[in-house]
Amino acid sequence: MSAASEQLSTAAIANEIDSVAVVIIAESGDRSENLPHRGLQRALVRAFDDAHVEVADTVWVERIEPGRRWRSYEDPGRAGR
Repeated sequence: MSAASEQLSTAAIANEIDSVAVVIIAESGDRSENLPHRGLQRALVRAFDDAHVEVADTVWVERIEPGRRWRSYEDPGRAGR
């Protein structure tokens, strides 16, 4: 488990959070179907699962600004701009 995922799952437990949505914000030069930072995504899902916190979805977005691409790690068909 990464330090970041451990800190986030510990905070979720301390604050009695039942469910989270994970958003990974990262530029991607790769225009293929491969989403970046899958290892981080898996570590976060695993950490929340171990803490009994439901992960509603995990999504990737290029940046937080209008018109940027986003896509779900869980359901590749769920995407947009």
